Amino acid sequence: QMDKSTFVKYQKEYGAGYSAYLGWYAETEGYDYFDFGDGVGDQLITPTYEDASYGAPLDGTLAYDWRSLYPELSTYGQLLPQLPTDNDATTFFEVSKMFNTNVSIQGGTDKANYRLSFTNVDQSGILPNSNLTRNTVSFAGGYNVTEKFKVSSTVNYVLNEAVGRYGTGYDNRNPNQSFRQWYQVTTNMEEQKAAYDQTGLNISWNPYGALDPARSTVPHYFDNPYFNRYENYNNDERNRVFGNFKIDYELTDWLTFTGRMSTDRYSELREERIAVGSVDVSNYYRQNRTYSEDNLDLFLRFNKFFGEGSSSMSIGGLLGTNYRRTVSDWVSASTNGGLVTPGVYALSNSVNNPEAPSESHTEIGVNGYFGQLNIGYAEMLYLDLTGRMDVASTLPESENQYFYPGVSLAFVFSEVFNPAGIFDLGKIRVNYAEAGNLAPAKLTNNIFILNTPFNGVPLATASAIRRNPELKSERTASTEVGLETAFLDNRIGLDLTLYRANSFDQIFQTDVTAATGRRVDVVNAGEIQNQGIEASLRLTPVKSGDFKWDMNINWAKNVNEVISLYGDQTNLQLGTSQGGISLNATVGEPFGTIRGTNYQFDDQGRPIVYAHPFGGVRFRKTAAPEVIGDINPDWIGGVQNTLSYKGVALSFLIDMQKGGDFFSLDTWYGYATGIYDITAGTNADGNPRRDLPAEGGGIYLSELDYFDNMVTVSQATDSDGAYVFDDDGNPVSSGEVNTEAFYVSDVYNSLGYAIAPNSTHIYDASFVKLRELSISYSFPESFVSNTPFGGIDVSLIGRNLWIIHKNTPYSDPESGLSAGNRLGYQSGAYPAVKEYGFNIGLKF
Repeated sequence: QMDKSTFVKYQKEYGAGYSAYLGWYAETEGYDYFDFGDGVGDQLITPTYEDASYGAPLDGTLAYDWRSLYPELSTYGQLLPQLPTDNDATTFFEVSKMFNTNVSIQGGTDKANYRLSFTNVDQSGILPNSNLTRNTVSFAGGYNVTEKFKVSSTVNYVLNEAVGRYGTGYDNRNPNQSFRQWYQVTTNMEEQKAAYDQTGLNISWNPYGALDPARSTVPHYFDNPYFNRYENYNNDERNRVFGNFKIDYELTDWLTFTGRMSTDRYSELREERIAVGSVDVSNYYRQNRTYSEDNLDLFLRFNKFFGEGSSSMSIGGLLGTNYRRTVSDWVSASTNGGLVTPGVYALSNSVNNPEAPSESHTEIGVNGYFGQLNIGYAEMLYLDLTGRMDVASTLPESENQYFYPGVSLAFVFSEVFNPAGIFDLGKIRVNYAEAGNLAPAKLTNNIFILNTPFNGVPLATASAIRRNPELKSERTASTEVGLETAFLDNRIGLDLTLYRANSFDQIFQTDVTAATGRRVDVVNAGEIQNQGIEASLRLTPVKSGDFKWDMNINWAKNVNEVISLYGDQTNLQLGTSQGGISLNATVGEPFGTIRGTNYQFDDQGRPIVYAHPFGGVRFRKTAAPEVIGDINPDWIGGVQNTLSYKGVALSFLIDMQKGGDFFSLDTWYGYATGIYDITAGTNADGNPRRDLPAEGGGIYLSELDYFDNMVTVSQATDSDGAYVFDDDGNPVSSGEVNTEAFYVSDVYNSLGYAIAPNSTHIYDASFVKLRELSISYSFPESFVSNTPFGGIDVSLIGRNLWIIHKNTPYSDPESGLSAGNRLGYQSGAYPAVKEYGFNIGLKF
């Protein structure tokens, strides 16, 4: 079920609109007029066409609203009291359920073994009409043809069928884009559901109404959310087969030849639909995809031992080759201009002739040659040498070969230095390794895109991406030093690692100005360094009889820095996002800084404020973007506890993160539209926040925890009352602490997108979470022996049960977008989901 602490807390005092002040709507405060033409004349109506909640007070005033406009509803033509609802958007989310059933059989002889299993997963989501079904059949088997010749194979078939996967974009397919940003808090979800269930029509909370009486029932910005989920849904089906066939032949007692062929291939159908009557133009889209990856591995493994004890020595390793071939195809097509017949989703049901399908065919080949040498001496000194060379088809011929070596040395000092037997294990390790990575396909040669012919004339356009014929492979060089110890009969264990990794020539698609005639350039971008520490502490604080308490504590800190970029560049813009912010790699700064408009500060680092045009104050903000956040956490950690007594085990995992930032488009817009609780209620002076500051209204930052007691100062003025700026155009502080409230009376409030700097909506992503809790019980043999089973295990499992601490007021700090270069960004974020599970295992 959804965790309400990670969702919007709605204000319940004001209705639809962008302002309740006289002059916004008709000649009333927060209302329009509407005439049904029934002789009654003009009556009050809420501004149904608006997607905000800065309207009139919800004091029971009788007025028309969306329920009054639709003839299909029993409330048609009725004046209805304008009151808050308990059935807000949180009631739209459902309880997700998942059933996982697995059956397996296994057996064997002295020469053969096999395992056959079937798994069915059936899961419904938290959104209506969302379901995923996965059926998996797996087989694994082996046969000893002779004592030296063995064959084995695995085969897996997976059928995935999904309906209503969650939308994550800035559109109607993601309900949270409305619920978190643009919404009328008076919307009753039960009434929206009943309206759809009873009529099957798009009876929206957001029709044109008084804005366009001729189209009064046509949705303006947003559809009925239930109509959206049941009519404008997507579905997909994937058939996947993967597995391998392997042979092992012992040439001698120390040399073995292995050959392995593996494959992974699938075919997939994806469909999307927008129904007739939606806000968006009706549409049907389909994509057919096929993918295959085939690998052939051939290698010799050797392992030889010499001597015994302090003079023993071992030599092992392998020498081999890998051939990998990947082929990907997709064809996608869409209707054009809408659907002719409602409910018929086919390309042939297009209003206009569909555009030519989009097609893609990609082949990638990599030939790899690798070797490894392992030398051990006296069971205390170990040297490992590795090397691999790849030849990749996605790189230009002059750069398509790249070699990456590695060396590791480990010394088990507890074998030679162990006073009083303190150590169960004491080991120091040092290693250096390089890793190479090929480029994605089709990034070295510029291409043209073939378009739909016009009047029989072929058309082609240059790609918006400028390829790079001098593209190099990515390369990472890393150095690591580690210590591994165990004490007191393995009741205490410590693993400590220090590392540094430098990545060179990373491949980026970076945005460029449209004046260049393209949108993106493909570049190898300089050097990026990561260095840090990882620590793991293993403890058994209590071990007495049948009772045992085990702990695992993990902690890691990584420091990231961009050392250099392409040529003489000092900043690489990785991507831009709605709201005016960007993600960047800047020389001398961490990879992943967030840039946007910032507060302007005095010499003590206090934000400067000045008068809002309608009363109260607002922030001074920078004209140009600055660094306002860093997506990288300061550190991460976790504590795992397991307590066991006889057949009972209790385990719980606490995860934590310190630092890291993200920008919230949800509050950026949502504060301006007045849907959040902070935009209503009473302020520290006991007055309604939505009153004008001159009347005692407004909000003080001290009322908002996540502003962390921010102190602001007023801007200096001259003798004429004009604001003072320095020679560089920066505001000059008066030095006086601001005591005035911030304006929050309508859409032009001081905290929303219309007025505030981007930095107002940068949030700290720190958290402490109870990630997992489980209780399990294994029935004793004395009980199981009286049943037809060989073993019985039961467990209760909970995941993401409790966010113990977070600094983000309305979301899960982990719920931001994380695809490509859209990191550190929340838009239409889904609430966290608490999971409860029960598992029973029966062995025969």
